[in-house]
Amino acid sequence: MIRPVILCGGSGTRLWPLSRKFHPKQFIELASGTLFGQTVQRAAGLPGAGKPLVICNEHHRFFAAGILHDLGIAAEILLEPQARNTAPAIALAALAACDSGEDPLLLVLPSDHVIQPDAALHQATAAASAAAENGSLVTFGVTPTRPETGYGYIRRGAAAAPGVFRVDRFVEKPAHAEAERLLTDGNFTWNSGIFLFRASVYLEELARFAPVIHAACETAWAARTRDLDFIRVEPRPLPLPRRIPSITPSWSIRSGRVSCRLRPTGTTWARGKPSTRWPRKTRTATPWWATWWPWTPSAATCIPRSAWWRPWA
Repeated sequence: MIRPVILCGGSGTRLWPLSRKFHPKQFIELASGTLFGQTVQRAAGLPGAGKPLVICNEHHRFFAAGILHDLGIAAEILLEPQARNTAPAIALAALAACDSGEDPLLLVLPSDHVIQPDAALHQATAAASAAAENGSLVTFGVTPTRPETGYGYIRRGAAAAPGVFRVDRFVEKPAHAEAERLLTDGNFTWNSGIFLFRASVYLEELARFAPVIHAACETAWAARTRDLDFIRVEPRPLPLPRRIPSITPSWSIRSGRVSCRLRPTGTTWARGKPSTRWPRKTRTATPWWATWWPWTPSAATCIPRSAWWRPWA
């Protein structure tokens, strides 16, 4: 069984003023619903998928619960006491997945990605499942189409299985000249931030290479409480979450697991800033202030939105 883990962090700065700290972009209604809703539906459509695990914070819990209710999809919602990046969030999800005695594969999905079509992710997941079942940590790379400086990169190594490669090294967000070199190299993919692995394997590797995070997350999970439809991880008065380092899975495990695998995907994919999220034909050149201004002579790198400007009948 594969349990989707949907990460709902965010500071609300990428689509300001529509998105804000307490209302980040994945919960904003866009032309085709919310990015969070699309991610949930994408995960629910995965063959053999179990109940999703949604990780969010106190301020966003009712956004997540409301969208899940509207979609008719049941999920477990874990509330982080404090955002500490993705490695601790995934650790909490892994502890929750193992709590009933099961040890499922976890498909980790950020909630603010655009992936088209959904079947591309489903096919890549199916192809990577065998490696994950055998104890590998699988990360998904995306074939780059431009020298993007806003993404990390992964250099693929020797082939481990059809369509699956060993990870040679990770590269953090490069300068433009370095991004151009990585693009022309041909052996680098964008780091999508999507992972597939067995829950227990992730926890073992975290304990080995990031023991502070592992111990802190175990303590926080042991002190969890249930609040209606939410699982609150550790009561707020305890100061422990502030001692959990802010770190990503790539940083926490990259130096040690020889069985880390890369599954490249060739599909329409975007994350992060609006200029990389939608194809240029779906964007205009209007600056953000044009949201309130009825006319602009020219525009680029903006998402048109008409909800606040309607002509009188």
